[in-house]
Amino acid sequence: MYNIALNISNKNVLIFGAGRIAERKIKTIIDENCKITVISVNATEYIKALATRGKIRLMLRNGSINDVSKKYFIIFAATSNKELNNEICKTADSMNILCDNVSNHNTSNFISSASMKISGISISINTGGVNPSLAKILKGELYNDIMDGKNEFVKHIKYLLDN
Repeated sequence: MYNIALNISNKNVLIFGAGRIAERKIKTIIDENCKITVISVNATEYIKALATRGKIRLMLRNGSINDVSKKYFIIFAATSNKELNNEICKTADSMNILCDNVSNHNTSNFISSASMKISGISISINTGGVNPSLAKILKGELYNDIMDGKNEFVKHIKYLLDN
C-alpha cells in the first residue's frame, strides 16, 4: 500500500452502513467539506443527528451494489454483511472508484489510516490493514505523548509489538 493524503473537498462520498465503524469514518471526514451520503437500515444517534442538521444525507434502507455509481469519488463499505461489502468494493474497483472494505482489506483499493491533526499538522499510522486496532492504539498513545511531553512513544510501540 502507498500512503497519501487525499483531498475530498466538494467530493461525493458514499458510506454503506451506519454503525459504530461508519460513525468513526464519518467523524474523520465530516470537516473535509465533502458531500456524505449514508445508506443503512439503521443508524447511530450521532449519524441521525448529523442527518437532521443537514450535515449528511441519510437513506434509511438496504444498500446494494446498484448504489455504487461513478458520481462517488470514494466509498466506504462498512455494513455488517461481509459479502455485500466485498461486492461493493469489487463493483467500485471495476468503475475506478476508491473503496475501503472495513471487513476485508484485501478487497479494498485503499485503507484508511489512524490519523490526527495537531496545530494543522496531520499524523497518520497505517498497518496496511493487518491490525487497524493497533494503529488506533498507537495513534492515541502518540497523541498523548505529544500533548503531555513525556516522550514515551517508543516504549509504547515496543510494549505493544512484544505483546
